[in-house]
Amino acid sequence: MFSEADWEADRKTMQAICDDVGASLFISSYYTRPERTPSVMMVYDMIPELIQGFDLSISAWRQKHDAIKHAVGYACNSHNTLADLHKLFPDSVGKPATVVSRGVSSVFSPPSREEIQSFRKRVVIPHLAGRSYVLFVGVPSGYKNAAVLLEAFAAMSAWSRRRYAVLFTVADEIVRRFQQLPGLVAHVGKLSDEDLRLAYGAAECLAYPSLYEGFGMPPLEAMACGCPVICSGTSSLPEVIGDAALIIDPRQPREMSRALRMVRGGSAVAEELRGRGFARVKLFSWDATAKRLAAFLSRCADRGAAPNASPRD
Repeated sequence: MFSEADWEADRKTMQAICDDVGASLFISSYYTRPERTPSVMMVYDMIPELIQGFDLSISAWRQKHDAIKHAVGYACNSHNTLADLHKLFPDSVGKPATVVSRGVSSVFSPPSREEIQSFRKRVVIPHLAGRSYVLFVGVPSGYKNAAVLLEAFAAMSAWSRRRYAVLFTVADEIVRRFQQLPGLVAHVGKLSDEDLRLAYGAAECLAYPSLYEGFGMPPLEAMACGCPVICSGTSSLPEVIGDAALIIDPRQPREMSRALRMVRGGSAVAEELRGRGFARVKLFSWDATAKRLAAFLSRCADRGAAPNASPRD
């Protein structure tokens, strides 16, 4: 976290760089800004402002709000994030804005049968009892909402749970509650991107019941690897998944249970989701994102980055 003194020093440093190179416009990947040079702000989400439990008085979020106020334009990673920005910060409405969706890294692609077999021998058999498993990517507690998955498993009989395992990528207190359910196997694995690719490819499905996302990368990564996705229909997620996932209400454990049954054992539904996922992921690329952002920045710079100089797109 930054202190207010750090903000001042940081702004002065950024301004000196802008002055040195004669910059007419500045953009930062986070909340840094210069003192005077106009800036375009990358806006990823409004999680601290909309999700309970965040202290908006701490330096990081105050710096964010300062950057929003100073910015002459905004590049948001979803239409939902842009709408939230406008709702929470009405002064942003009259300024230029664009949506630049994220792309999928080339790391994420369908693993071969041999790669999956190797991953099963190395991870699935020793840690997940060789079972078909549900993958959960990200911090399980809080707005990522593993609680609804826990409730879905808790409602099952112990016999039904013996068919399942859950692989988490981040250790968290809630994982212990999964491990305490009779019959269920749950394990935390710290995975590199390459291992995460294999985990997607070998999983029965990705469970992503998030309550709020600024974009939502894991569903897109999963689709790129041929993994069926169960996903909430909240915030930005419909923009990402389209019709390529089973959409659930993230507050309804019964919907999660039903979705788990629908993708069980390589079902026809699971195969259809794989095909739709491969088609969906083609709509997202970093090249397209970079070109769109570059064009927006060029328009802002060419028009002096005046607040009403460029229409929203």
